[in-house]
Amino acid sequence: MAKYVEVSTESAEEIQAYSEQAAKLLLEENGIKVAPPEAVATIAFQFLRAAISNLSQQKEEGADVETNLFHLVELGITHTEVEGEKDGNFVPYANPGQEFKLMAKADGDTED
Repeated sequence: MAKYVEVSTESAEEIQAYSEQAAKLLLEENGIKVAPPEAVATIAFQFLRAAISNLSQQKEEGADVETNLFHLVELGITHTEVEGEKDGNFVPYANPGQEFKLMAKADGDTED
């Protein structure tokens, strides 16, 4: 019996809609049937957890670590030296990738 990720946030309705849309796209564009749609959100959640875990395992003082997820999002952890703190800080970040920027860009806009 499958155990799906519990979505108990203010974005639950949106996440359900994204899951349904992704399940449809997976079938139409990739020939992959994922049912029920809640499985898509669970797969995405576990994929992101694995990426974050891997980054966390690779982090080290004085160095940054980053991964590019399909040119949609860049996830990383940067290490910054902070005055007064012996070991500095590891700071996680997520930046939009080129594909994200292109998809979000309006037709008539130009990139600065």
